[in-house]
Amino acid sequence: RNFQLKQVGYAQKPAKELIEGNRFEIAVEGTAGVPKERLELLERLGFPNYYGEQRFNSVRDGKCFFHFVNEPELAVKHLFKGAGWENSRERKGKRLFEKGDYEGAAALLKGWRKKVALHLAKEKNDWEGAFRMIPEEELQFQANLLQSLLFNLKLKNLIEELQLPCLKFKYRAGYMLFPKEPAELPPKLLAFSPENA
Repeated sequence: RNFQLKQVGYAQKPAKELIEGNRFEIAVEGTAGVPKERLELLERLGFPNYYGEQRFNSVRDGKCFFHFVNEPELAVKHLFKGAGWENSRERKGKRLFEKGDYEGAAALLKGWRKKVALHLAKEKNDWEGAFRMIPEEELQFQANLLQSLLFNLKLKNLIEELQLPCLKFKYRAGYMLFPKEPAELPPKLLAFSPENA
């Protein structure tokens, strides 16, 4: 109730071309009962910085697109699973796609998903052809998602190896561990990239 948004216009270029990075501060209220030494510890050591839940909308049962890359049908179908932020038209189109009604799906979908649905309406079992229709931008997005998934898994495993008491939070891609005691963790983790795999 204390927050308002006002649209001021549109940029001439996509945000990813205009922004080099971001920085923000988080204000935490209601910490009066937290012992001072815990807050000092947090300030000195920080906390594990996992990728957040919003990045993993397309993860199902801990799996992402690249888990199915050798099975074109499963990989394509994975990219047609609904996400919570979509409008009802897109959700309905994806549901029709999952049921095998590719013509109905094409009538509701847009962009490359529409093209894939139209292709499968004509060529019912050409999943390899459908797979090749996935644009490079989507593949890059899915590679970034895999990178984030692997980062979170590596960070969780490092914390697990320390055998410290932890807070455990479940999220779409598994769970995150946050140590309750000082933990020696590397300040950076090596990034996975498809070129180095």
